[in-house]
Amino acid sequence: MLASTPSRMDAQSAGSLDMKDGKARFSQRHLLLSMAEEAGVFKGESVLIVAPPGSGKTWLGLEVAAGRALMGEKAAYLAPLRALAAECYRKIKRKGLSASLTTGDYHLPLGEEWSVLVSTFERFDSLARRSEVSVGTVVVDEVHTLGDGRRGARLEGLLVRMRESNVQLVALTATLGNAEEIAEWLGLKLLKLKPARRQPKVIVCQDKNRAVLELAERAVNERKQLLVFVSTRRSAESLAKVIAKKIGLDFTCSSLKCLPDELGELAASGVGYHHAGLTRKTRAAIEELFDQGVIRVLVATTTLSAGVNIPASIVAVRDLRVFDGERSTYLDANVLHQILGRAGRRGGKGESFILCQSHAEKGAVLRRYFNGSAPVTSSAVSQIGRFLDEQVLVEVYRRGEASLRDLQEFLERTLWWKQRIREKLRLKPEKVVVEGQVAKGFFKASKAIISFDPLRFSCSCSLPQPCPHVKALASEVGVDLSNPLKPVLERLARQGFLEQTTGKTYFLSAFGALTVKLYLTCDVALLLRRRVRMCRSERDVKLLAMEALEECAGRKLGKPHEENADLPWMIYCIGEVARLEGAVNAMLASQTLRGEVERWSQLREDAK
Repeated sequence: MLASTPSRMDAQSAGSLDMKDGKARFSQRHLLLSMAEEAGVFKGESVLIVAPPGSGKTWLGLEVAAGRALMGEKAAYLAPLRALAAECYRKIKRKGLSASLTTGDYHLPLGEEWSVLVSTFERFDSLARRSEVSVGTVVVDEVHTLGDGRRGARLEGLLVRMRESNVQLVALTATLGNAEEIAEWLGLKLLKLKPARRQPKVIVCQDKNRAVLELAERAVNERKQLLVFVSTRRSAESLAKVIAKKIGLDFTCSSLKCLPDELGELAASGVGYHHAGLTRKTRAAIEELFDQGVIRVLVATTTLSAGVNIPASIVAVRDLRVFDGERSTYLDANVLHQILGRAGRRGGKGESFILCQSHAEKGAVLRRYFNGSAPVTSSAVSQIGRFLDEQVLVEVYRRGEASLRDLQEFLERTLWWKQRIREKLRLKPEKVVVEGQVAKGFFKASKAIISFDPLRFSCSCSLPQPCPHVKALASEVGVDLSNPLKPVLERLARQGFLEQTTGKTYFLSAFGALTVKLYLTCDVALLLRRRVRMCRSERDVKLLAMEALEECAGRKLGKPHEENADLPWMIYCIGEVARLEGAVNAMLASQTLRGEVERWSQLREDAK
């Protein structure tokens, strides 16, 4: 199955190796492979693998996907970022396997020829919703993205549906404080590789930029490379220019010609910057130049934090506070550990630094980030309305027709529900008793037995439900007896997404089905419909499309995440909503409008 497989060792001896002292017989990559084989990963077992950065978990995930493909099955490899997806696609192709790459801004046609599909989370979710892809194995890299406030909820829904479909699921992460809980939730075996802890140096300095310049000079003098992480695109560009003036290298390389003038001049000086505002082609060129050693100092935003294999001898974090689109907040602990893990990858020794401006800040940093890995909590908590709306529509679309019970059962399988109930019970566990003792989810109330199913309390007594026993229990636990799905279904029906049968089951309207197919959130779908209904002619629809393109390109409205900002697709969505509303004909909606805007978008890109 694999080109070269190290000799096996049993799980007990594998677990006994001390990876800290450097005397282990096997490298971390070999140990990780051995553990995976013992767990049956290459035989179809579903697992959650928690391994430190640089230990080879991405390599292992690719080997799993490739191995299943060689056995005649189709596999998918999901990555959080387009850059990582493109890198994994190239690695699969180098193995001689047929593969297809599909992401937000670039995708090949999905034919029958591919054996491995490489995609981002959102793109694969969109394909899976429409049943356009069928695979036997799915590898999910950086699964801790579940906790991401913008993207985690959709990934959570995708994972629940994948577990229902009985595909092999291989989830990978480097930082997960509650790995046992996530593994239990998904029904996965848990494999943990103990990290060789490299505590970063937390430096107190009044002038952070001066400290970065000193690290840059040292890296160049010692023929090493430096990665500097900052919070904003503007900071990345300005700091890179300052460093270029200081170190003053001079390189000549044919790859420099594909960079924009300013960036090309910086790269010729041995310095570069990397952020989501650059085109995919430019980002790939910067990554290649850094990998070749032409760029010695790279200043980046957290675009590089997840997965893209760009190691460095020295990593420095200048900014720990980032802007999340609404407010300034501390960098997520899992993201920080991903960043620090880039120091010394590929087996070399590395150093990592965090820059602070006071000893008080240093103490806060150590307490916040180095008391163990941060647990991942469902991001649906912060956007429960949007989460319920979207997942209800997807579940109804998948089933064709769904009852309230069907939707309740789906909701109970989410991480949000599991953690919500756990939190309720954690508050005052000694009070979760109603005239009796608690045992395995059942509560004895006098001679009645109450089944503790948070969406559906039920009691064995003959009184009308909810009976006094149930009400007493709900009061003690602090759980609202009202069903959270009923108002959601009523609202979605009022808004035109759902329709109800006489048998009290639900199915999607044409507008609801289009919302799912186009991978839109309900609020965006409503906005597009409202704006389209204001159009009086086909010319108005074209103007609306151009306006939307400008707004998205300038990040004026919605501030879409990099992975979701596929502008031509959004324009296509406007056309399809317009067609449904009768504002334009099908030809204009599906071809002419999208083609015109794509051409305009390309001209705009070339003019940059």
